[in-house]
Amino acid sequence: MQQVHINEKLDVQPPALIRTMAIDGTTSDEAVLPIYYPGTSEPGQAIRVELRPGLTARVDFQSSRVPVHRVRGRIAGGSVESGAGSSVRLVPLNPNGAQETFPTDYLDLLSLIEGNSFDIGGVPPGSYAVLVDLLRDGTRMSARTTIDVRNADVNDLVIAPTPSVRVTGVLLIEGDTSDDKAANLIAQFQLRSKTSDDDWFEGGITYPSLTFENVPTGDYSIQSNYMSIEIPGKDGSFPAYVESMRAGSQDVLQNGLHVDSSFDQPIRIVVRNDFGSVSGRVTGRSFQSPETIVVLVPSLRSERARYKAMETDMTGEFHFKDVAPGDYKVFASESNNDDRWHDPEFVAAHEIDGRDIRVSAGNDRTVDVPFTRRDAK
Repeated sequence: MQQVHINEKLDVQPPALIRTMAIDGTTSDEAVLPIYYPGTSEPGQAIRVELRPGLTARVDFQSSRVPVHRVRGRIAGGSVESGAGSSVRLVPLNPNGAQETFPTDYLDLLSLIEGNSFDIGGVPPGSYAVLVDLLRDGTRMSARTTIDVRNADVNDLVIAPTPSVRVTGVLLIEGDTSDDKAANLIAQFQLRSKTSDDDWFEGGITYPSLTFENVPTGDYSIQSNYMSIEIPGKDGSFPAYVESMRAGSQDVLQNGLHVDSSFDQPIRIVVRNDFGSVSGRVTGRSFQSPETIVVLVPSLRSERARYKAMETDMTGEFHFKDVAPGDYKVFASESNNDDRWHDPEFVAAHEIDGRDIRVSAGNDRTVDVPFTRRDAK
């Protein structure tokens, strides 16, 4: 058998694929994927290594080659206009659905559409979101689906795109604005697919209007990454939060937004700035070295702007200001910057260690929170 290193455009980079050629002339491709200590391909399952002055930490784990395959198929409905923007992309999924299995800068699983065909190489076994965006007869079209790649190539995958949709909304400011009418809202909104975290759309705001262009049909959440209001007669801007989002009969804040080809309901987004606050102390550990983080996990799990995290002081005390009214779970664990507390399964595993609180506008809630080891399973 003969092994050669190959660089296939739009395949796994880095490293180059490793192609093995058998005596009979058949070939098979392999690649070495990233492995995180203590031996997992899932970044969220990696364990932190603690380095102390004067000591050596030993870290042993193995990486290995995995077979990679091809995904081939065609776009139903005729030829596609060639050029930028007409492509098929695969995004790895983990068993929970939205989070990626591999780092986004490691796998580049993309194929431009030639005529109406596509061919993607270097695909490791796993589950993937298929993101199709194209231009046909001057119309922007798209499709979203999922596939499983196991022990063989996937051939004859047929994708049927539909015209993309324009999603609009109106922003309404209510609540405490110091008895003045709010003149402007400064905000960022993203429409994020429930199929893949890598599939999202930035909203354009000309207050009070919000617009998302060229949205594929599917299910989404709307996330506000930053929001503040400007009030006449007041210097600067003031933080704000989303109280409710509705599109016709859809409660978007609670359940997300379903977009289909007939979608024409503007989203009504109510914004307020009457916050509460949360104070307390972490119990169950020593605070000579403050390495404890406290996390507020909202019952509205899709509303990422409501998640808050901070380190305690030297005595284990904490204070969150500008907390949107609502129900929360409060957790305390080792200080870390990862996104684990956004994972519903991780939160559920530590449910018994959290403390329930209900925050109301204008009030400060006080709660003692037991320390939870972050690497507990």
